[in-house]
Amino acid sequence: MLDPFQTSGPTTFGTAGSGGRNYDYTKIYGPDRQGEEIKENARVWNVYLDEAENYDADMIQGFRNIIDGLLVFASLFSAVVTTFVVQTSQVLQPDTAQIMVSLLFENNQLLRAAGNRTALSAIPTASLGPGSRTYASIDAWVNGLFFTSLALSLSTALLTVLAKQWIQAYTAIVPGDARTRALIRHFRFQGLTKWKLGDIIEILPLILHASVAIFLVGLALYVSQLSYPICGVVSAITALTFLFYFGTSVIPAFDIACPYRIPFMFTLAQPLSFAFSVAEYAFLYLWCTLTEQPCWVPRPHLSRKSLKMTEHSDAFKDTTDYYPLSVDDLLACDSLGWILNLSSNQSVKEVVVEGACSLLDEWSLKITEGWSSPIADGRPITGLASSAEHNNLIVSAVEYSLSKLPDISSTSTTEDDIKKSTYGRLIGNLMTICSSESLLDGRITHSKGWQEKIEIALIDAYKMAIKRKHHVLSRCLLDWGYPKLLQSEEILLICSTDGDAEDIDNLVDRGMDLNHRRARFGWTALHWAAVSGNLDAVVALVEREPGLVSVQANNPFPFSKKHTTLELAIHSGNSDVVAYLLAHDPNPPSNALHAAAVVDRIDLDERLELVELLLDHGWDRTLTDTDGMTAIDLARSRGEDFNAVVEYLEHYQTVRLPPYPTALLTTNEEET
Repeated sequence: MLDPFQTSGPTTFGTAGSGGRNYDYTKIYGPDRQGEEIKENARVWNVYLDEAENYDADMIQGFRNIIDGLLVFASLFSAVVTTFVVQTSQVLQPDTAQIMVSLLFENNQLLRAAGNRTALSAIPTASLGPGSRTYASIDAWVNGLFFTSLALSLSTALLTVLAKQWIQAYTAIVPGDARTRALIRHFRFQGLTKWKLGDIIEILPLILHASVAIFLVGLALYVSQLSYPICGVVSAITALTFLFYFGTSVIPAFDIACPYRIPFMFTLAQPLSFAFSVAEYAFLYLWCTLTEQPCWVPRPHLSRKSLKMTEHSDAFKDTTDYYPLSVDDLLACDSLGWILNLSSNQSVKEVVVEGACSLLDEWSLKITEGWSSPIADGRPITGLASSAEHNNLIVSAVEYSLSKLPDISSTSTTEDDIKKSTYGRLIGNLMTICSSESLLDGRITHSKGWQEKIEIALIDAYKMAIKRKHHVLSRCLLDWGYPKLLQSEEILLICSTDGDAEDIDNLVDRGMDLNHRRARFGWTALHWAAVSGNLDAVVALVEREPGLVSVQANNPFPFSKKHTTLELAIHSGNSDVVAYLLAHDPNPPSNALHAAAVVDRIDLDERLELVELLLDHGWDRTLTDTDGMTAIDLARSRGEDFNAVVEYLEHYQTVRLPPYPTALLTTNEEET
C-alpha cells in the first residue's frame, strides 16, 4: 500500500529572522485519520496557523516599523515647526511704535495748520491708527505655510496612532479550535488586502513629507501667523482628518471584513448602517413595485452584535439553501489555496494537499446527496468548478499531486493503490465533482493557461512513470488526460525513447497513431526509438506497424538526406537495434557498410561492432558507391582516426551466416 506521507531526512528549523520557518510539519504534527484531514483540529489548520503566524509577523513588523518611525519623526518635527511659529507669529501682532509715529505726525500737521490758519480738512489722515494692520502679505503667507505644516504633522501623528489600533484589531486573539482560528485569520487577511491597509500605512509618510516641503517653502518666505485665512486652512485640514477618522471607523459596520476597526466606534456606527439599509430597502422595494419585476429584497435589521461576534457570523454564514458551499467552505478553499501557492516548504504543500483532498471529499458527498438549487438552475457543479478555479487551490493541488505520484508509486503498485492515495483521491473526486472524464476537457478549469499547466504536469509525470517502468501509473495518467493528452507529440516521443512493449500497447489501446510523424524531420516513433537505442520499443513498434521500417525521414546530420530507421540506428551506433532491423527491413540500404565505416558520433569500439555486424550479415566490402569508392576507400579518406576501421575491413573474417543479398549501389539507384 502506498504511503505518500512518509518523509526522510532530518528535521530542519529556521526562524523568521533568517527567512522564515523550514519545519518538516509531517514530523511536527502526526497524520490525521482518513476523512478527517479537514476537520476542526486537523493538522492542515495547525500548519496554516504556523505559516500564517510567520507571514503576519513579518508584515505586522513592517507596519510597526513605519508607524514607530513616523511617531518619532512627527513629534520632533512638530516641535521644530512650533518653535518657528512662535517666533514668526509675533509679526502678526500690531506694531504700536509704528502706529504712534503715524499719529504724532498727523497731530503735528494739524497744529501747523491751525497756526497758519489752513483748513484742517486739507490735512491727510494718518495711514496707521489703532487696530491697523502692520504686517505685509508675505508675512501672512509664511505663517500660513508654517501652521499648515504643523497641522499636517500633528494629523500624521494622529493617523499613525489610528493605524496602530487597526493592526491591534487584526492581530487580536481568536478563541476556538484550529480551523476556526485559521479561517478567522484568513477572513481578516482578505479584508486587510481588500481594504489596502498596507497602502494606507505607506501613504502616511507621504503626508509627513508634504508637511516638511510646506515648512521649507514657508521658511524661505520669512512670515508669521494668526489670520483668518490661516485659520481656514488649518480648519480645513483638521476637518478632513477627522472626516477620515470617523469615516474609517464607520465602514466596518457596513462591511465587517474592513480592517479599519475601532471596537467602540463599531457600536456607534451600527445605527448608521441600519439607517442606510432602510433607505436601500425602501428604494429597491419601490423600484420593484414600479417596474413590476420580481426581486428578493432582504429586510434590514439593527444588529446588536459586537465586532467579534459579527466577524464570526459573517465568516461562517450558512448559504447552503441556495448554494452548495457555505461561506466558510469558500473561505477554507481560498485559505488553503493561499498557503499552497505562497509557501515553498514541501511539507506544507503535502499537508495542504491532504486538506484539499478532504475538502473535495466533502464536496463530492454534497453532490452525491443530490444537492440542487433553483438559483444554480440545478447545476451546482458549475459553481463548484468556478469556485475552485477562482482561488487556484484545486489546479495547484492537481499540479502538486501529479508531481508526487511518480515518487509514491512503484512497479508493484496497483491501480487501486493509486486511486486510494491522497493524490489519486484528489484527482478522482475533482473529476467526479465536475462531471469530467478528463483533467483536460475544460470542465475543471476554463482558463487556457491552467489547462496548459495541468497538461505539462501530466506529461512530466508520464515521463517519470515511463522511465521508472511504472506501467499502472502511466495508464492512469493517460486516462486522466484522455483524449487530449494523446494529441501531444511529447507522449509518443517519451514512450518511444524510454518505454517498452506494454507502454506501446497502452498508447495503441487508447487510439494513438503510431504512423504519426513529427513536424520536425518527419520522424516517426520508430525513428526516435532507434536513435535512442530503445530495442524494446523498436521491437514493439515493428510488430504492430511493420511498415514503419521503410519510412524515410530527414537526418539532422545533415538535413538534406533522407534516411530509413536502419540508417539512423547506424548513425547513432546502436548495434542491437541495427541487428534487429537487419532481420526485419525488407529493403535495407545498400550503403549501410559505408555509413557504419565513417560514422563519427560514436567511439571506435561501437564503429567496429557495427562493421562486424554488417559483414557477418553478408555485406560486400568491395561494393562501390556512386563515386566509385568502397567502404575501405571511404574510411581511408577520413584520415588516421579511421585506420583501425580500414584494417578491420581488410582483415576481418566473417562468420558463417546466410549471405545477405546485395547488389552494386549504382544498380540499386538506377532501379530506384
